[in-house]
Formats: sequence, structure tokens, C-alpha cells
Amino acid sequence: MIHRLKILLGVGGLLFLLSPASAATLSVTNGEIRIEGTIASSTSALLVHGIAEAIVNQNADAIDIRLDSPGGDIDAALEMADALKSASAHIPVRTTVGPKARCLSACTVVFAAGAERSAHASARFLFHGVAYRGVRDGRAVEKDIVSARTDMVRALSDAAPSFIAFLDRNGVFESATGALFTAGEIRRMTPEFLSLINDTENADDPARRQSDESSSVVRNP
Repeated sequence: MIHRLKILLGVGGLLFLLSPASAATLSVTNGEIRIEGTIASSTSALLVHGIAEAIVNQNADAIDIRLDSPGGDIDAALEMADALKSASAHIPVRTTVGPKARCLSACTVVFAAGAERSAHASARFLFHGVAYRGVRDGRAVEKDIVSARTDMVRALSDAAPSFIAFLDRNGVFESATGALFTAGEIRRMTPEFLSLINDTENADDPARRQSDESSSVVRNP
């Protein structure tokens, strides 16, 4: 049951961004795709190539996405989520955030796209609103932000409808106010969004992941 919300103020530098940022690094090894750093416009294309590399050249029987990111470009994150959902029609797709790693801002959209989602209890997740950094006509910017926010909330809700509705009711996606949680805190509030990795060893071996509360794995419908 959802019972509390930790509020952070003044996190404007960590908002979902509609503008480009320095790109995250992406590596592919035996079906495992590691994404580390800021999500930028080029990261989506790198992910698509990474998925193809894992399936075609590495003969992977599952795609494991390991995330450690402060967030970044929301449009790129939404494209990455679409790519993962398309891939999951053909091959299992799992998203993971390891011990003390972070999945902040736009990264949460990518994480939510996993058909199976897990994280170490110490992993950090940050949810908040959409901002535009740049010089454009005010009305056009407002329209972009509203559209991006709608798409973002919809993508997150696919993974955890009641949890995301709770955040939305508390205004998390309306302004620069953010909600920061560890994975352990999220799991205690709701079983929807993720399962917990028991220890560091399991965090590095996706095939051995399991919840510390049950043996089930959280799945997207």
C-alpha cells in the first residue's frame, strides 16, 4: 500500500529535458546492454543498434538492460521505451538498476518499459515534471511540455498505474517538485513497479534475480 511521499524541492537541474545533452555510453555483451550517463537524442538510436547486435550477432535469448543514469532527454527516453516494448514482442526484455545505481528523471521511463523490472534495494529513483531548456516561443514550449508530460505519465502508468496515479495526485509531474525513493522504499509502498534483487551477486547475474519478498517478477501487462 502506498503510504508516504518524500518531496524534494528545487531540483530543476534534474528535470526531464526536451533538449539534447551529452550522450550516455552504451555497451552490449552477451545480450546485456549497459546504459550509463545522460540520455540524449543519440541514445535511442544506439539502443536500437544494441538490441539488434544482441539478437542477431550474439544470439541472445533475452535482452537485459542495466541502467545507471541521471536522466536526460524525455523524447529520447520515450523512443527507447517504444524500442524495448517492440523488442519484447519477440524476446524477453528485462530492465535492472543495480546496487547504489541511479535511475533518475527520464531514465524511469526506460526502466518502466521492461517486461520484467528489478532493482537493488539501494538503487535510487527520481520522478518529477518536464522542462524545456532553450529559447522558443512560450506557447510552443508549453504545448511541447504538456504533450511530453502526457506521454511520460502514460508510459510510466503502463508499468505501475496506481503508484504513478499516486505521484500524479501529489503534483509530482506538474512542477519542479520531485519525489525521490530508493527501490526498497518503492517496493514497500507498492509491488507494482519493481521486484528487488537480493544481493550484489544477483544484481550482476540477471538470470538469478528474485524479489526479497517473493519469487515472482514484476511484469508489464
